[in-house]
This record gives sequence, structure tokens and C-alpha cells, in this order.
Amino acid sequence: KQEAQNYCEQLHPAFAGYLHDGIVSERDSVAAIMHLIQKGVVTAVWQDNSMTKNIKSIVRSTKPPVLVFDQLLITTLFNGKN
Repeated sequence: KQEAQNYCEQLHPAFAGYLHDGIVSERDSVAAIMHLIQKGVVTAVWQDNSMTKNIKSIVRSTKPPVLVFDQLLITTLFNGKN
């Protein structure tokens, strides 16, 4: 079970999409951002503040990412800014 959990943690959505078809699509990018939201590394800002409308933006949270790849994504997403 622990081995499966480790594999799941390491198989990032961006990797999965690339392995599937050889490209990182817009869907793969959105899945990677949702993955970061689920991990608590970034926070979604919703249009109506009730999680029923579109996401307006994302902001960094205070929780640091565990995986190096997540840190690279955050650096790329925010380009040194919040």
C-alpha cells in the first residue's frame, strides 16, 4: 500500500498527460494546477467566493511544496511574484 501511495504522489498530472500522448495539453496544465490546489500549495480565488463559479485566480499558500517538480511549477506559474 505504501508503495502505491508513493507512486501516486510522484505521478503528477502533467507527467501522466505527457506519458499518454507525448504533449502537455491545456487540460494537463489545468489538472496540474488543480493538483497543487488539492495539495494546499496554492489556493483558488473563486469568482463568487462560494466555489460554485469559475476560478478567478490562484495565489500561493504558506504551505511549501514537497516535490521539487511542484516547486518548479509554482516558480513558473508565479514567475517570482504572488
